[in-house]
This record gives sequence, structure tokens and C-alpha cells, in this order.
Amino acid sequence: MQIVDYKISKEFLENILLDNKKIIALFHANWSNFSQNMKKEFLKEEEDSYKNIKKIIIDIDKNGELVKKLGINQIPSLVTITKDSLRKNDFTIND
Repeated sequence: MQIVDYKISKEFLENILLDNKKIIALFHANWSNFSQNMKKEFLKEEEDSYKNIKKIIIDIDKNGELVKKLGINQIPSLVTITKDSLRKNDFTIND
């Protein structure tokens, strides 16, 4: 599992998807108690039980543009990202 506390790029997601079928991303905020509790539960799950699926935790405060593009309007939120969803949608993230 990877905790992402920095701004990510489309290339970052594409690189993860080279070796994995999909990404399960938990979008969270450090200032939200409920979000922190969800993060703890998400971390407890065994990643080995997910074949070809990469779990990542993304800080919404560092990735506001991605949050808007995905239409996330509440936290915490779980999102599945696949190669097809990257191709079909404009996930171009400005640096």
C-alpha cells in the first residue's frame, strides 16, 4: 500500500497500472476525524488478498485538481481507477 501525501500526476497513475489491473484509491483529509478512522481501517486490510490491485491513499489537500476531475464531493471517498478510465477521461493534471 502506498500513502500519497504529495501532488500526483497522470503518469504516476499510469505507472501503477503497468503492473496492476486497477487502483483502489482512498481520498482522505488529515483534518477529518472520520477520514482518519477510515484510513486506519483501509490500512488494516491485507493488500495481498487483492490480486493485480494496488491500494493507495491520496491526500485531497495536495490533489485538489484530481479531486475535482473525479467529481469527489465528500471525504473520505473510495475510487477505482483502471487503464480504461484513464483513457476515457481527461485526467491531465497541471503541475
